[in-house]
Amino acid sequence: MAKFKLTTAHDFFIPPVDLVLEDGKTVNNRDLEEADQIKLRVRLANQAEINEYLCFYTVQSSKRNSEIKQKADYQYGKCIRKHVEDIKGLEDFGIANGQDLMAHEPCKEFNAIIQHAFNYIIGVEDIDEKK
Repeated sequence: MAKFKLTTAHDFFIPPVDLVLEDGKTVNNRDLEEADQIKLRVRLANQAEINEYLCFYTVQSSKRNSEIKQKADYQYGKCIRKHVEDIKGLEDFGIANGQDLMAHEPCKEFNAIIQHAFNYIIGVEDIDEKK
């Protein structure tokens, strides 16, 4: 039988987001030196938590129309606050964990970090750490 390694609950995750450096150059977070990378220590969600964060529900469009639509209400904030335990690389912005990240003023880079972290936590995005 082949041996394989399971992803542990407290692995560090390096989100593949593009960052603009002070000199105006754009670089991917994973291409930075290890000391400069943004890293998140996350706890992966179990199946009950995944169902809670995805919140699919069905809505009838109107009384006259029998068309039924399915809607989704993704709960990013709840997921990030609970599962992102530590963040390295954002100390200059006063961000140390998921609570701080969600409370910070939104920007394109933070929104990308939140999106990738959410997908990683619930397991819909399998990101190769070696890239």
